Amino acid sequence: KQGIALRAVAEDEALASSIGVNVKLVHIVSWLITGALAGLAGGLIPLWRYTGLGFNDEFLMLVIAGSVMGGMNNIAGALIGGFLTSTSQKLLGALAIAIFGYEAAAYEPIYPTLLIAAILMFEPEGIMGYFEHTHKPLRDLRNRVDRIRRRVSEVIHAT
Repeated sequence: KQGIALRAVAEDEALASSIGVNVKLVHIVSWLITGALAGLAGGLIPLWRYTGLGFNDEFLMLVIAGSVMGGMNNIAGALIGGFLTSTSQKLLGALAIAIFGYEAAAYEPIYPTLLIAAILMFEPEGIMGYFEHTHKPLRDLRNRVDRIRRRVSEVIHAT
């Protein structure tokens, strides 16, 4: 129920408010959850990774890369994009070392950015945007949700 309220507020605040969702409370709860998860990640990441001075920029780029690569419209896209980003960094890094030698290891943080540029050139909405456009079940689901949202909006504005 809370997830549906969160999704409703993310899609259309006025519509969510009109059907009885406490928009302010949803915003507060989502920021609290976000802050708690960020704090947890900030406390746990140094246990597994070296956190030098350049850590923040490199890690932030990976997070943004994963979100953009997968698509900003849904969580599944961000998860797929995150997996592809981290995997591409290591695989492309190993491939570059095999081809160009160990000097190429210094450029490992650049590889996800290059992959993002390549993906976004062909599919501006990310990987999940591609699947929504090419796979009929996903496209039908998206269209059905849009039709329901329009109908609810029409009913609310008519009253």
